[in-house]
Parts: sequence; structure tokens; C-alpha cells
Amino acid sequence: MTERVVIIGSGPAGWTAAIYTARAELNPLVVEGAVTEENRLKGTLPLGQLALTTEVENYPGFPAGDLTGYLQSALEASRVPYRDPEHPPETITGPELMELMRQQALNFGARTLTDDVVQIDLARHPFVLKTLGGQEITALAVIVATGARANYLGLASEERFKNKGVSACAVCDGALPRFRNRPLVVVGGGMVGHRVARAATELAADEQPKRHVTL
Repeated sequence: MTERVVIIGSGPAGWTAAIYTARAELNPLVVEGAVTEENRLKGTLPLGQLALTTEVENYPGFPAGDLTGYLQSALEASRVPYRDPEHPPETITGPELMELMRQQALNFGARTLTDDVVQIDLARHPFVLKTLGGQEITALAVIVATGARANYLGLASEERFKNKGVSACAVCDGALPRFRNRPLVVVGGGMVGHRVARAATELAADEQPKRHVTL
């Protein structure tokens, strides 16, 4: 069977595309990524980079409060991310937000395939996609929503402390309690490095200047 729409990627862009195409009754198939050790190390597991974060303070609509009951009512029990009852997050977390996006797309009729696309033939129509698992898919339309990934150093200690003091997004995480009013080191340089250092300084210090950022 030829698919009408295949969406490659399962981050916010992928699920947004899935919601819109599903509501238009195009019966989209979302190839959400394979669960492999390689994808884990690269940060490209299903649900995207946002699923690797903790609290999400800059997404509209979730100002504060205990979302436990809502999550349990909106998601299948096996898909509800763990919340520490002793120290619950004060707002929605990345994994919770991504699970809700996924469920919203499924509610409208989107389908998922937990696999990686490893090859696409765009020279003919319908397009032909091949997956890591050996499946061949033909599609009238393909939406590529694979996003980007952080350029980590590849250190074992870096992997161990992700979301516990190691971040790849100063604008996303700079104002969180674990970074506020603490010394920071930005690994990198050039225009991007300076922009990140400035953002981290402005977001995370209650009073300026209180914080030192080293490039």
C-alpha cells in the first residue's frame, strides 16, 4: 500500500505535521526513530531532544502545578513518564510534553513506526523509503522533520551528568534552579559561544554581575 504522507522524525515539528495531516484525513505514518544504543548516544531516540530534558519553563500553557492526574488521564499507563512524588517538577517536563504531542497525533488517526529511515529514493514517484529494519515504504509525500542534535563532546562524565548540570541549551535551561547563581563553563567559542555565554549570564543571575562564564 502506498502511504499518502510519511513523516520522518518525532520531535515537536514531526508531531505538529502529524496532527495537521491527520486532521486533514491524510492518515499519516510517523517514522519516529529506532530504539538503538547508537541513537541513545547521539540523542536521536524517538520523541526528539526535548524528551531528554527535565522541566520546560518556556512552553506556553503549563505555568505551574501538579500535572500527575492530567497525564494519567491523557496517556496510556505505560506511556506516563515517571514523576518523583517526593520532589515533583513544578511544571511540565520534556518527556511529558512529547508524550502528550504524540498522543494528540494518535487521537486524530496518525500511525507510528518505531524505526529509522536509512534511504530515500526521490528520483521516482511515489517516493521509496527503506528503513533500518529492512522495511520498504512507498509514499506520495514525505515530510522530513528530523530537526537537529546537540554537538556533545562524547565524554563518559558528560553523559552521566546530562540534565544534572550539563546542558546543550542555555536559553532553555539557564533559568532553572540547578543553574541559577552558579559558576558556568561554556565549551565552545566564536559568535555562538559568546551568545550562549551572554544568555546564560542574563537568565541565571538574580543580580548582575554575579556569575562568571568561561569560554
